[in-house]
Amino acid sequence: MAPPRLKTRTRLSTSMQNDIMSAFEAFVKETRIPMTRLLDEAVLDLLIKYDRWNGPPPEPRQWMGMAVRETDTAVR
Repeated sequence: MAPPRLKTRTRLSTSMQNDIMSAFEAFVKETRIPMTRLLDEAVLDLLIKYDRWNGPPPEPRQWMGMAVRETDTAVR
């Protein structure tokens, strides 16, 4: 059987420092935001920071169906 294909995402495999991963997992558990959404945000923030984002301006961030304001610290 062929592996399932993702239509709007690309599979990624990587490694992370243990202490960073522990803090990340705790944050995911506390906020209940999926790791993939947090990683999307982190990578997009890096691309914007280093002026490498050539796509359209990002949509207002939405997490778990709720709009999040830039001033909210729960997600940042």
